[in-house]
Amino acid sequence: MNKDELPFAQIENIGVVILYAYQKGASDLHFEPGEGSYHIRMRQDGVLSSIFLGAAQHATRINTQLKVMAELDIAEQRIPQDGRISFALSSSHQLNIRVSTCPTAFGEKIVLRLLDPKAHVRTFGELGLE
Repeated sequence: MNKDELPFAQIENIGVVILYAYQKGASDLHFEPGEGSYHIRMRQDGVLSSIFLGAAQHATRINTQLKVMAELDIAEQRIPQDGRISFALSSSHQLNIRVSTCPTAFGEKIVLRLLDPKAHVRTFGELGLE
């Protein structure tokens, strides 16, 4: 386990994973089943880095929890689905999360896009554009 990986005890709580990714400045979370493994990665500044690599048996429980949070059909795993989660960071700060599922050869991959409505939106001048 590298220094950025979370232990399984924390992975079981999806809220902890989302909060961890938000605090690290991640824009996406990828929940990916593999052949005999389950991988959770986060995207920071365009680079995917691993935060959990465990046994494939974790996929069903975590994916079901994510789909329930996003109000998706938990029985449907053969077609892509899209949904939303509103995640409370505090009593006055909500994080909007876009959820996309995609069937793969080893199970369902789920990607969360973390959208912070209070994030600083840069002006064209700050981006170096006129």
